[in-house]
Amino acid sequence: MAGPWAEVLAADQRSRRNGTPLLTQAGLRCFSGLAVAVKAGVATPASPTPGANGNPKRRPRPHWDALTRRLWLGKVLLKEFRQPAPYQTALLDAFQRRGWSCPFVKSPLAPTPGDGAGDALRRLHDTIKNLNRGLPAGTIRFRGNGGTGVWWEHSPGE
Repeated sequence: MAGPWAEVLAADQRSRRNGTPLLTQAGLRCFSGLAVAVKAGVATPASPTPGANGNPKRRPRPHWDALTRRLWLGKVLLKEFRQPAPYQTALLDAFQRRGWSCPFVKSPLAPTPGDGAGDALRRLHDTIKNLNRGLPAGTIRFRGNGGTGVWWEHSPGE
């Protein structure tokens, strides 16, 4: 695995051997997930877009307000839930718990009694599709990795 993710992981491994790891366990999971996502073609290595002065422009992270049931990106309201959506809100809760700093979470959707082989996979797929429905172009999108987790990313045009 090449690229910046691999360099950080290799530096962490060297530091761990000396007893001074660079990454926390959460950071290690995040970078490992990113490396796998890049290798699988699900995500691309981030490259900040230049701002007006030539410095990298920081893109805002999403924010999920569970009390008002609203998803924000900076000052832009992306989605508001007026009806119960337990699977979608479970995913948003999982990202919010991590502060949206790691773009990957394992699926928080628990299997339901009587699930067949593909039911949990279909439920996650439908949840991602429903989360993306109605999101403004050029903001964020959610992507699955085949059943075990979900990524969020800034969508093109941002």
